[in-house]
Amino acid sequence: MSAGPSDERRRAGPIRFRCFLRNTILDVMRSRGWLETDSDLDWDYSWMDVGWIRENYDHVRLDDHQRLNHYRNHYELTRKDVMVKNFKKARKVFEKEGNAEEVAAWDFFPVTYSLPQDYGLFEQEFKRHPNAIWIMKPPAKAQGKGIFSLFKTVAGVGVEEGV
Repeated sequence: MSAGPSDERRRAGPIRFRCFLRNTILDVMRSRGWLETDSDLDWDYSWMDVGWIRENYDHVRLDDHQRLNHYRNHYELTRKDVMVKNFKKARKVFEKEGNAEEVAAWDFFPVTYSLPQDYGLFEQEFKRHPNAIWIMKPPAKAQGKGIFSLFKTVAGVGVEEGV
């Protein structure tokens, strides 16, 4: 399903946008001379809440000129726990292929454990390196909220809360 008019038609004239939020973003788009539209199909740029985009655009093919303010599956990059899971998967692919050079290229991120799933592995590593300092970051939080450093003991760390 295509979401809008041809690319040729969109290149001529001002940018047509949709914005469900009444805030600074809307003011900036208007100040740039962009045209606000209520059309579900005839737009170039759409600024929406991430949940709304997921519900309405996850199964829609946009025209080449149409842009949204959130990537589909953005959490694959923006959630550190999911991003690390994807990094580990990529590294495993190259390990299976025996591609040592590519495996080495994926060694840019620190040893990482997702709790509670990896608690046993984390506890072993913690005991093996008693002087190491570990950084605990809760999932789905931003701007440093909930981050703390951990050393000496692992008692009660994040097993129930999913750190």
